[in-house]
Amino acid sequence: MVKNNSKDLSASWIQINKIIKAGVADGIGAGSWVYPSYSGDNSARFHVAWVDGLKTCPDHDCGAFMQVSSSVGLGGRLKPVSVYKGPQYMIAVAIFKDPVTKHWWVAYGPQNIHIG
Repeated sequence: MVKNNSKDLSASWIQINKIIKAGVADGIGAGSWVYPSYSGDNSARFHVAWVDGLKTCPDHDCGAFMQVSSSVGLGGRLKPVSVYKGPQYMIAVAIFKDPVTKHWWVAYGPQNIHIG
């Protein structure tokens, strides 16, 4: 459980540009979040975020991310979830840059589904 005004996340992040100063950088991340003030509940959900300097834009909030998959939903609940001193689960996430188009991509799951 996390408090309503807090968040807990497990994510992979790629820093795109050099750090301008501590805590200020551009990047993209994907992973599981428990973020009650964003999603309205304490469920673990899959999210993608774009970081532009100090501003973080989850999923489709700022137009930085274009979803191309209809089989993986951003903000969707993740089940099953790991339990303290119990079963542990993981999700596979890949973040990469296409060398030809220079576009950044996020892929999900063992089937490496390109979601955007």
